[in-house]
Amino acid sequence: MAALHEIARQYAEEIRDGIAWVIIWKTGRSWHAESVWLNQDSDTFEPEDLSTATEILEQDPNAVMVNGYYCGHFGENMTIAELEAGILWHYEGGCNLLKDSTAFPPEPIPRPENLPADIPWYGKETTEEPDPYIFDGYMSVEDYEKCQQLIAADQARSDPLPDESPPEPQHTELTIQIGPPAAT
Repeated sequence: MAALHEIARQYAEEIRDGIAWVIIWKTGRSWHAESVWLNQDSDTFEPEDLSTATEILEQDPNAVMVNGYYCGHFGENMTIAELEAGILWHYEGGCNLLKDSTAFPPEPIPRPENLPADIPWYGKETTEEPDPYIFDGYMSVEDYEKCQQLIAADQARSDPLPDESPPEPQHTELTIQIGPPAAT
């Protein structure tokens, strides 16, 4: 059974630095903590941390997520006792609840029923073309695999066949004569 003081001591550096987020939760009378880092482009959980956060919420829906840079009641020079008091303040006050965190990626838009099955579906509104080589969770695994198959098929159509030789380059002769300028 871990005491809150021990959690504050063990995770003091992460909380003070303000780079990692520390998820803190209770089971019975025991306190637990886990450091997580957010994706720097989207400020959402990395896939492995997303599953950890989901498991923590199943154990304690009142879990909090703290960071010394972004959260009040924390600072760089705080003692362990002050960090402990800050954690307790957040937990008992329901501040920075994990379940309300914007670090969870938004739910994908459901696939339209009238979309043909051979067309992959990207379930996020965007004005930019999604990167087809990164699985970001907005496509189902099946749609991502379809997308990769379509890319491979398109590439195969544009690549010359191995037994085809590339066309011979055309040569043009050019003669340049260097000498005194011609008299006019």
